[in-house]
Amino acid sequence: GMTVPKHLIDGFKDRYYFAANLFSYDPKLQDVWVAKVGNLEAGRCISYSMLHMAWQAGCAKVVLVGHDFACTQGMYYWNEPLTMAVAQGQQMILAQDMNDCATPTGPIMITNCETLMTSAKFCEQDGMPIINASEAGIMAMENRCMSFAEALAFVPDVPVAPLQAEEQAIPVLDWT
Repeated sequence: GMTVPKHLIDGFKDRYYFAANLFSYDPKLQDVWVAKVGNLEAGRCISYSMLHMAWQAGCAKVVLVGHDFACTQGMYYWNEPLTMAVAQGQQMILAQDMNDCATPTGPIMITNCETLMTSAKFCEQDGMPIINASEAGIMAMENRCMSFAEALAFVPDVPVAPLQAEEQAIPVLDWT
C-alpha cells in the first residue's frame, strides 16, 4: 500500500506476506493464498519471516528492538501485565537474562528465541549481521547486543568477532 517504501515494493515484484497463523485456521486457504500472493518462510514467530524478508531484500544489517522473549518488568505484552493465571498457563520459569537477572519466560518464548538466534547465525554467515538492541530479556546474542544508538551506528563491514557457531542454550535457573 501507500505506506510501503517504493524501494521495497520494487524489490519485491512478487509480493510476499506472512500468513502462517492464517493457514492454521484454514488449511485450504494456504494453496489459494500462496498461489495468489506468495509467502515468506514461516518459523515459529513472525520475526523469523521478517529476517527472511530482510535477507531477500539484501539488507546490510537488521536491528531488533523489543525482542526480549521474556516478561521483562512484569509485562506479558507491552500493554498486559503478567498475571499468575498467564504465568501458570504459559508454564513460566525464571531464566537468566542478558543483564544477569532472573526474568520470567516460558517454553514457547524460549523456542522462539532459539529459532531467531539460530537464524541470525545463518544471516551473519551470509553477510547480514543481526543486532539485538532490546537491552533486556533472554536473547543474549554474543557480540551483537548493544544500545539502539550503537546499533544504528554499527557498520557491518567493520570486522567484529562473529557469533559463535555452536548452540547457545538459554540458562534456566534450577529452583529445586
